Amino acid sequence: MPTKETYSKAKRIEDEEVVVRKKSSTSTTKKRKRKKKKKHSYFLWVALVIALIPCIAVVYILISAMSDTGKPINGDRFANDLNPAITETMQTTILNDIKGIEGVEDAKLTLTTATLRVVVDMYDDKTKEDALAIGQSAVDIINAHAPISTYFTSYGVSKMYDFEINVYDELSSDIKPEVNVIFTKNASHETVVHQVLTEPKNPEKVAEIEAKREAAKAEAEAAKGEGTEETPKE
Repeated sequence: MPTKETYSKAKRIEDEEVVVRKKSSTSTTKKRKRKKKKKHSYFLWVALVIALIPCIAVVYILISAMSDTGKPINGDRFANDLNPAITETMQTTILNDIKGIEGVEDAKLTLTTATLRVVVDMYDDKTKEDALAIGQSAVDIINAHAPISTYFTSYGVSKMYDFEINVYDELSSDIKPEVNVIFTKNASHETVVHQVLTEPKNPEKVAEIEAKREAAKAEAEAAKGEGTEETPKE
C-alpha cells in the first residue's frame, strides 16, 4: 500500500507541474500581448506616415508659392519649334545689309516672340515709291540670309518665325506728307504682303468723313458767331 511519504511526493510533483503550467501560460499570454503591441505600433506608424505625406506636400507648395511671390511665370510656347533658329550673327548681318540700302538713314532690328521686326527710317526726301522699293530690298536681304521658305514658313503643326518690316519717314507737311509702308510675312501664310499705312484703303469714305467734319466745324463756328453778336441799343 502507498505510504504517506508516497502521497506527499505525488502531491509535491503535482503542485510543481501546476506551477510550471501557470508559468508557461503566463509567459505565452505575455508574448501574445507583446505581439499585439508590436502590431498596433506598426500600424500606428504606417498611418502617421500616410497622413504626413499630403501635409508635407501642402507645406512644400505653400513654401514654393511664398518664395515665388512677385516673380513672373515664364513659359516656352515655342518648345520644339523654331527649328532652325535665327542666330544673333544672322540678325547682325541682316541689319547691316539693310542699313546699306540706298535711301536708308537708320534701321533697327529685334527678334521678339518669334517675330523678326525691322524698323527702317529713310531720308525725308524719299517718296512712297522709294519706301516700297526699300521695303522690298529688305525682304530680299532677309530671304538671302534666312530663306523665307525655311525660317518663315510653317509646315504641319510646327511653328516658325514671322517678320515685319516698317519703312517710314518723319517728315509731314502740305508739300510732302508722311510716308509709312509695312511688309509682313506670317509663317502660316504663303506670301509676303505690304500696305501703305499712310494711304486710306477707301478714299471715298475718307472724303465723306472729312466733308462731314468740315460741315460740322463750319456750323459750330456760325453758331458761335451768332451768339456773340451785340444786341442793338434802343
